[in-house]
Amino acid sequence: MARKINSKNKKINRISKLRKKQYPTFQLAVVLAAVLILEGALFLSSNRADWQKAVGVLDMSGEISVTVQNMSLAFQPMIETAQDVNMFYQEATTQMMQLLDLDGTGVGSEFVYIYNGVYDFYQQSSGQLAAIFDVSNSLPFFPAAGTPNSR
Repeated sequence: MARKINSKNKKINRISKLRKKQYPTFQLAVVLAAVLILEGALFLSSNRADWQKAVGVLDMSGEISVTVQNMSLAFQPMIETAQDVNMFYQEATTQMMQLLDLDGTGVGSEFVYIYNGVYDFYQQSSGQLAAIFDVSNSLPFFPAAGTPNSR
């Protein structure tokens, strides 16, 4: 047991000795001064054209519109699917209304209760699915070339 503790202490002592590399303050000051002088020389040697060229290299404003357009093209299938699901629920609601139209039949209130429940289900589900899949507020629509909406 004492051997394990001694070996652990030796490892800790070796690690702490390796980490304790302390440089004298004047060496750090010389390195800092050299870096600052080099930086100052770099700033003073550059002219206006160099700065404009550097800003031109870092300018991403043109790529942002391309990225937005690519995102809209990537989300277009999801938008179309949401529209198709919404259309399905609207058509299903219309057909269920025709099937369960009980105005002139004189049938009991049970069917009216079922009809109202099914009708409310389709109304709520079509609205909720449209809200779930609606990304029109978060992503501008850029139609792809060759689509009917493009000019």
